[in-house]
Amino acid sequence: MKKQLLLFLATTALLVSCKKEETSQPETTTPTVEESAIEEPKSTCYEYKTNDNEIKLQLQLNGEKASGSLKYNFKEKDKNKGTFEGTFKNNILIADYTFQSEGVESVRQVAFQLKDGKLIEGFGEPTADGTKFKDVSKLTFNSNMPLSEINCN
Repeated sequence: MKKQLLLFLATTALLVSCKKEETSQPETTTPTVEESAIEEPKSTCYEYKTNDNEIKLQLQLNGEKASGSLKYNFKEKDKNKGTFEGTFKNNILIADYTFQSEGVESVRQVAFQLKDGKLIEGFGEPTADGTKFKDVSKLTFNSNMPLSEINCN
């Protein structure tokens, strides 16, 4: 009986000492926003429309980078439409708008503020050539023609 007990203890000791160390599996983690290399651009459309006037803006955001299309169609004024590129920070879009009006291509700076789910156009003193704002920190956002969010078609 002692022999069997000793044999059992010896076998158990041998098995324990020969047991392979468990290999740990590498931890898998979900990348944080900062680690994600590619972020899908977010696209949103806005419109102001009455019987006589229309403004349409399609906005794509990728971080603070903004781009999209913009169209103005006012009664008894020349239509213009084009594209813009700029930044969207602190709910304010500042962008260079490249557009066609009466067959002529022009560029001017535009500004919109996102407030209560609507885009409000900003106005300010222009530079001498009229293509930029002198001081974007002094813009006035007028809610006479607020652009409401619509489905992008």
